[in-house]
Amino acid sequence: MPLLSRRTALVLVALGAALAVGAIAGLLAARHGYEDALATAYELEASGARLLAAGLAEEAALRQRGRGAPEARSRAAMDFDAEATRAVSLSEGDRASEQLVAERIAAQRELRRVRVRDRPGSSRRLLELGQVTVATLDARRSTRELTARQRQRRERARDEVAGETRVWLALAGVELALVIALAGAPRRYSSA
Repeated sequence: MPLLSRRTALVLVALGAALAVGAIAGLLAARHGYEDALATAYELEASGARLLAAGLAEEAALRQRGRGAPEARSRAAMDFDAEATRAVSLSEGDRASEQLVAERIAAQRELRRVRVRDRPGSSRRLLELGQVTVATLDARRSTRELTARQRQRRERARDEVAGETRVWLALAGVELALVIALAGAPRRYSSA
């Protein structure tokens, strides 16, 4: 009589195959999650850079005087606001990134507020120009921090997928060992 019946061996092999399919699906899901996290981090990092560029363009537009100045300021503000909306959307779900984007937007609003009050001959002009410089420096700082945050997110996603991959590969190894053991299991035959 065999140690394992043929039916039991087939069931165990089928179970091993099903577990192997599950392991492969787990690897693919981990890779997909990693790629999504990586893409979002890169998109937000690029958005942060575009946000800084749009803010600097708006600052230059706010300094303009003359006939085309109001239109240039309006267009620059719309460009910044559009990029800010994209950055807010991309940062959703990551509190640190949400905070950095909010700080960047707040710095731009402060810049607008100060520049709107800035009139030639104003007694507060030097103080306000100092505030503009502080707002610009804040914008650059928050952009650098946002970039660093996205690097951390990419590294964390890479580490997570590496850990998941090790688990799934270990599971696949155990399954393979089980199948090999079952295939090589000695059978006892009756002498009758």
